[in-house]
Amino acid sequence: MRGLSGRPVGIVLISALLAINGIASLLDAFGFVDFATRHSFAGTLVDLVMPSAVAMAIVGLIFLYRAYGFWNLRQSMWLSTMLLVTVKAASGALHLVIQPPTPMSLALFALPFATAFYLLLPDVRRRFSTGLPSMWLRWLDNLRVRLKR
Repeated sequence: MRGLSGRPVGIVLISALLAINGIASLLDAFGFVDFATRHSFAGTLVDLVMPSAVAMAIVGLIFLYRAYGFWNLRQSMWLSTMLLVTVKAASGALHLVIQPPTPMSLALFALPFATAFYLLLPDVRRRFSTGLPSMWLRWLDNLRVRLKR
């Protein structure tokens, strides 16, 4: 299914969600600073809130950068997302081992797999692939075809 300008709909949605998260983080950062400056007593609240606001602004900029990269189908975004999804899946598995599973923990455990499944669809992979990693993806495709025989 195609979305805006021929991009897969999922990529458009991921880009939009990343951009929304980035803008929300930047607004939160500015809101923290505004609150601290209005309600501080001799600057103590500003001193406490400012590092958090700076960190939140940096996270917001990272989200916006990732949204831009996904929108432009940058391969580095695909690779970094696959790495993050792997870490998140391992973290979710560890969480399920340590604590009894709840519906929310199961859903959060399934989300990285759904994301990886979508990003590994042949059409989506093709849109992101260039250079050396695409060579590995072609090798994996050939291996999959051989195993089906």
